[in-house]
Amino acid sequence: MRATLLVTVFLFVVAALSLTFSPSPTKHPMGMRTASAEDRTAQPQSPPGPGKEALLIGQAQDQNTGFSNSRIDEDVAIWLKQLDRLLLSEDDRDALRALAASTALEIYQREIKAAQEGDGRARYELARAFKGCKHAPSVAAFEQIRQTQYLNEDLIEAIAESQRRCKGIRAANARDVDADDPYAHWLSEATATGHPLAMLETELNRYEEKESDIETARATGEELPSPVEAPPASLVHNALGYSWDDSIQRVRALNLALIYFADIVEDEYAKGNNYDPEAGHYKRGALSEAWRYLLCTQMLDCDLGDYLAEIRPFFYRYEIDETVQKTVDMYDAILARDWSELGLIAP
Repeated sequence: MRATLLVTVFLFVVAALSLTFSPSPTKHPMGMRTASAEDRTAQPQSPPGPGKEALLIGQAQDQNTGFSNSRIDEDVAIWLKQLDRLLLSEDDRDALRALAASTALEIYQREIKAAQEGDGRARYELARAFKGCKHAPSVAAFEQIRQTQYLNEDLIEAIAESQRRCKGIRAANARDVDADDPYAHWLSEATATGHPLAMLETELNRYEEKESDIETARATGEELPSPVEAPPASLVHNALGYSWDDSIQRVRALNLALIYFADIVEDEYAKGNNYDPEAGHYKRGALSEAWRYLLCTQMLDCDLGDYLAEIRPFFYRYEIDETVQKTVDMYDAILARDWSELGLIAP
């Protein structure tokens, strides 16, 4: 029993911190370069050569890097100016604030009637509400863990907030629907209506499960299952095209697009196993990084300026210049429904 409770809390922590299908840009540098600070402020004539030591995380503000706060602030100001027209309107902010202030039960009460009448968006919003509460421990389980395990104050506060937000939704759903897994139930129901985001999330879930099966078989020496097929790219552009005028669904679609590009298109980067021995560091693809920037522009709780300032010392300036421009190009391509520009259909 104690082990089960520990697993429950662990899964909640993972869900709370990683926010599956709701990721904000990572807080760790992704492309740690090794040239001098002077070199990193201009485009080099050629890529960094071998034999250079990689910067360590935490050295960014060290005097040895040669970066000053004023230099970082100046660079970030330039990038934010380029991205300014991508940022949320006040109406979008109001809609996202209202969602953030809602408990899961309030969302359920708003959406359940339309969901029962077959509305795909309502069904998908119910699925997202249940996914956010999937690993929140019960009050009794949490109290037992607190009595037997040390939990820091931040974790206690996060679990308490989750319990507050999730209180009552399972009981309300149980009165209306006979479903052991409400998230899976409502996602399936939304997918059945042809809702584009639900269809994409269903396929991403399938891909993740198959990949997990392959990894398990590889680790245990069992016969490997057949290779998993990636979700069709058309599902990604259908989700983006459908959702763009709806700020809540837009953020959800961008979350899914980021997962598609980071975990499938650039799988080797997402898994952190693309080690460059010449540069002496792990890398991540510029494309998935641009999706992270774009997602951040559409979120209430993501400060793009802080993020850019944190990663600035670990990249050449031209690398972030190019990624910022790629972000703008992607935004314009979505508005124009130019899916070939995004690599989602053949040109």
